[in-house]
Amino acid sequence: MQIVENLIQTGIQALVITPSGSREIVSALVKAKNAKVPIIIVDTRVDAKAAADAGVKTETFVGSDNYAGGKLAGEYLVKVTGGKARVGILEGIPGHETGDSRMRGFLDAIKDARGVTVAASQPANWSAIRVQRVPEHAAGARRHRQRLRLQRPDGARRRRGDPVRGQDRHHQGDRLRRARRCEEGDCGGDDGSVGGAVSVGDGKAAVEAPSK
Repeated sequence: MQIVENLIQTGIQALVITPSGSREIVSALVKAKNAKVPIIIVDTRVDAKAAADAGVKTETFVGSDNYAGGKLAGEYLVKVTGGKARVGILEGIPGHETGDSRMRGFLDAIKDARGVTVAASQPANWSAIRVQRVPEHAAGARRHRQRLRLQRPDGARRRRGDPVRGQDRHHQGDRLRRARRCEEGDCGGDDGSVGGAVSVGDGKAAVEAPSK
């Protein structure tokens, strides 16, 4: 909010902003409304009810149809798996309109595919580091385990406060290296493979399969 206030004090004639939260941004937009500064929203829609309750009106919204993007991803998954798959979902930031819309679209696309089930779903906050910290079995390698266990190379349970040993340090370093590659655009598996990516632009949306 302070950043918006500072901008208004400089005499801006319009505010172009990408909200980090659909509802949380409204209080800052009230400042722009009171200063009679036109508001343009980019990428993440403002919560309609929260905006209406605060009397905030925006000039326009510029962004993707995230629901359609999520739906395309779900339809593509059903197609390439033949309608039989156990799916692990790494969500965005909980309560964020962009991620929530993508999730709704994806779930709507797979709901009629009886052979597709969501085995696990958890927030990753759009962070490559968080993605790399998800235990392998949460993505399906150990689907039937009930608890998470950190183990030493000798198989003993690792207790909180135990020092990080050589092999553990090696695996942690490997996860960090993969996370850094993901930040640079390479978010594939160990073999660099990516099943597909949703591309939205110029009024069109499509799933781009990896080149062979």
